[in-house]
Amino acid sequence: MAPRMKFIDIHPVIAINILDFTFFPYEEYHNRYRLKNMRNNDELTDLLEINFLELPKARQVARSGMKDLWMRFLSAETEEDLDMLAEKSPILEKAVKKLVYISSDEQLRYELDMREKAELDYWSDMKTSYSEGEEEGVKKGMEKGRQEDGAVKALAIAKNALQMGMPLDDVVKLTGLTLAEVEGLREAD
Repeated sequence: MAPRMKFIDIHPVIAINILDFTFFPYEEYHNRYRLKNMRNNDELTDLLEINFLELPKARQVARSGMKDLWMRFLSAETEEDLDMLAEKSPILEKAVKKLVYISSDEQLRYELDMREKAELDYWSDMKTSYSEGEEEGVKKGMEKGRQEDGAVKALAIAKNALQMGMPLDDVVKLTGLTLAEVEGLREAD
């Protein structure tokens, strides 16, 4: 059974589709969609969004905002295009260096992919284990509290029974305490 999630743990799901062809009849290269009721245009949730980025349209954009630069990075066809982008931003310079590095060796690319997968699997397992451990810890804590509460009640009942003069064997049967525990209570009074 999958662990239950707290409502605050629900994160938005954002799908990004990068298309190397023109799909939509619109002029913009970035189109965003969410789930809406067709009858009254009421949005179902803001936790699901599907984005489409069309590279052919982005290649024609002359703006230089970060999203536009990233689109030009994704659609770059030559090393000169990448070098020009690297000059425009330190972030893109780092991305270009990484792209050149991993593009040079197929074995290295495979190893990097496997490392990233292992890291993602590790963190996913840790989150699941933590959630399961947290839930198990709460259950154990509640059970221990019930047991301690039961022991406190048994001691109180035993004290009252002894004060009323009830025989030790009957107090043991009534409370479930051991004979030594009951005798210890009698001596403490």
